[in-house]
Amino acid sequence: EAEVLLNGGLKISEEGGLLHQRLRAFINIAANRQQIHPSKAFETAKAGMEIAQRFGLGSELAILLGNAIEAAQHLGAWEWIRSRIAEIGDSVGDFGLVVMSIRSIHEAMCGNVELAESYRNEFIEFVGDSSSTQDQAEIAASKGAIAFVTGAYGVAVEAAAEEDTATATHILELLGVSKSAALWAGDIEAAKARKSWLEESVLQNEWKSCRIKTLDAGIAALEGDRERATELFREALAKWDELQIPLGKALAQMDFLFTVGVPAAADEAREAEAFFAEAGNDLFVRKIRDALAV
Repeated sequence: EAEVLLNGGLKISEEGGLLHQRLRAFINIAANRQQIHPSKAFETAKAGMEIAQRFGLGSELAILLGNAIEAAQHLGAWEWIRSRIAEIGDSVGDFGLVVMSIRSIHEAMCGNVELAESYRNEFIEFVGDSSSTQDQAEIAASKGAIAFVTGAYGVAVEAAAEEDTATATHILELLGVSKSAALWAGDIEAAKARKSWLEESVLQNEWKSCRIKTLDAGIAALEGDRERATELFREALAKWDELQIPLGKALAQMDFLFTVGVPAAADEAREAEAFFAEAGNDLFVRKIRDALAV
């Protein structure tokens, strides 16, 4: 329903020559599609960015850049993110502060913890005492991403719950942080709670089903059924391949490694290692190598 209404708004704004309303439609369509499939969100955000940049509209360009960065992470488009931030930084000026939270999350997932914390602090200072639930959710999401990458899995699980309570964006859930933090901590109750949350969510699609199946595999491993867990992980990874969401697959491969172990997950873990090496995340690369060496 949201997709239909938003596209109707986009059509009306295009026919009426309403530039700002047209860009707001692109922003909201991209945000809506973040929960459907990242490639859809990415293409929508890029289309809006082209228009905003052509007309020199820094505010809309910054927001669309944030939408695009969020989606591009899932696709492993690390170089695109780096090049676009460098290219249009001057175009957005002070409006760039609105995307410091998503840039914080991006830098965390790339292993750049100090930079991630710096961007998070800039965003907190920017929003001040804002009562916006979206602002509070983004602050929680950046905290969770940093905690996850640095190994504070309990904090990451708590941050995901904070974000869920604040708004419907669920950045940590879509990234896989909520799921993986519980599994890597060996917290079976948190993993089961996350699975229940996913199953009870109103929106159900193939992407969400894939996260549920990955959780099923991890829970089986934590319960001691390694054979069943291995079977479920291989099924889940095949689905991640079909969906073509590389970040989701890489984290699922790490879930496999950290819950089932070697030799069963060795080949998959090496794929995840290559993925995060390209991202520049040395923290994850070392973590994978340490697990493979056991």
